[in-house]
Amino acid sequence: MRNAASPDADQLITMNTDALALLGHTMCELSMHRRDAIRPNLNKDYSSLCDSHVPVTTYLFGDNLETQLNDIGASNKISKAAVPQTFDKARPYGHPHFHSTNNSSSQGKKFTKLLKPVYSSLRKKGHISSPYIDDSILMCDNFNECALNVVDTVKVLDNLNFVTHPEKSMLLPRRVIVFPGFILNSITMTVSLTPEKADKLKLAVTRLLSSGMPLIREVAQVIRLIISTFPGVMYGPLYFRVTEGEKAQALKQTKGNYDT
Repeated sequence: MRNAASPDADQLITMNTDALALLGHTMCELSMHRRDAIRPNLNKDYSSLCDSHVPVTTYLFGDNLETQLNDIGASNKISKAAVPQTFDKARPYGHPHFHSTNNSSSQGKKFTKLLKPVYSSLRKKGHISSPYIDDSILMCDNFNECALNVVDTVKVLDNLNFVTHPEKSMLLPRRVIVFPGFILNSITMTVSLTPEKADKLKLAVTRLLSSGMPLIREVAQVIRLIISTFPGVMYGPLYFRVTEGEKAQALKQTKGNYDT
């Protein structure tokens, strides 16, 4: 005869289910605390592995760690390639720095430095942003996260009295975007030139070839334009070395006079 005080099968199932749910929640919380402890020691490029959107499974960083690493690496590659950089030979190891084409590099650097705390606060919320002077590209794993990133970013900028242009800005998340002067495609994971930028380069090269005896300054301007396309042209660096060498040789002969 069953003891009236003992729980029946339904109660046991409910109690066990609740216990498992509690254990699962506790393990998830512990895993997130472990990630937070590991985050400072990770390469900054891969710190997003510790974000809450990465599912906790039997493994701390999910079942598809290799796939996640490849995706993060590809996203970082696109982000870095999309920001034009030049290398200063005066710096011993060629450290990259931002290059402005409108002779306002000092203002651009000041503006970039001014916004560092803004993007730092957004990163603390788990948002991924890549700023370039007064432009920025926001990257996320899915549409909803990207939409939240856009909302938080616009709110922060509005609170600081920065105006987010409603027409020039792309506030609706999409898989293909232009930034800045390059087409970023997260479907094919490629960076390519915009048609306008490609036509501009083609026209400049055609004019240079047809000018007969161009000035060194004109050659330097075309070389500069070619270099600016490197993030979107895989083998671009192969096609300016000869011209760069000829320009350097001509400058030696003219003792640095570009207008000859």
